[in-house]
Amino acid sequence: MAELVDALDSGSSGAQSRAGSSPALGTSELLISKILAPAKINLNLFVLKKRKDNYHNIISLVDKVSIFDEIEIVATKNFRGNEVAFESVWEIPENNTIRKTLDIISELTGFSAKIVVRKNIPPGSGLAGASSDSAFTIKKIAEILKIPKPQQLKIAKKIGSDVPLFMKPGPVIIYGRGEKIKKVIINGRDKLRFVIMFPKIVSLTKDVYEKFDQIGLESENSKREKILKFMKEKIAEPKVPVISLDEFYEILGWNDLEKSFLLLFPEAKKIKNEIDKICKFYLTGSGSSIFSVFTDDQEAHNVYKFLKSKFEDRALIFLSEPVNF
Repeated sequence: MAELVDALDSGSSGAQSRAGSSPALGTSELLISKILAPAKINLNLFVLKKRKDNYHNIISLVDKVSIFDEIEIVATKNFRGNEVAFESVWEIPENNTIRKTLDIISELTGFSAKIVVRKNIPPGSGLAGASSDSAFTIKKIAEILKIPKPQQLKIAKKIGSDVPLFMKPGPVIIYGRGEKIKKVIINGRDKLRFVIMFPKIVSLTKDVYEKFDQIGLESENSKREKILKFMKEKIAEPKVPVISLDEFYEILGWNDLEKSFLLLFPEAKKIKNEIDKICKFYLTGSGSSIFSVFTDDQEAHNVYKFLKSKFEDRALIFLSEPVNF
């Protein structure tokens, strides 16, 4: 384990693979772990200054919701090399986040496995399925190998900006380039229900941020500044900050990337304009999914059923709730 810590602290992508077998497995033991990886939604998102590394500083309130990828991890003592497979209606690139995650862990620990991911979270949807898959794979393998939480987080940061937010359960504020995490409590969170629409548009984060850099923010907006000030104050609180349900609705939905996303995807703008007549929908992350929030189960179910019938050919519709993953 000391070698693992040294490799992570050195900033390298990993030490050379250890000779020998995984310490978690006996002579002929077969290890099978089945885990769920939830989606996330950005309940708000503020884009701040562009950094020297070309990332942007951001602040965002994020929660996990009950849309899950299913992950199966299989390993034996004599297993050599990594295998990654997807059961997915969407095309997944060979150079994917799960493969990168598993390869980094293998380089650091010598652990090898076969991983199968059943994709239910659409790629390019702003729901961070790939990042969640990575984080929950890290946490499960860390449980097997007894990797301490600080080292788990260092591995997560090597994979991508959205991965660390899944290392803590429940709602969080993310900041920096997204890798810094502040646990929060939302009073009344258990009452919330989300109707989420994925308009079958793949939105690449890089493209949306490039458009944002081109057009910039609109002139100063007092509502934006008020919400941003509130978010910064919560980050600065020494204890776990509490957000009341009234405060939640006050800060809900602001997304600095929405205009850029809608300029890139006119069809998404057309859909959003159409469903905003039913109830207010907000963009999550850099898109393409949009969501609405309810505290009444029946109202949420009615909107879900209506959108399912009206947009069946153009979108995937999910009815979900917060999860403590």
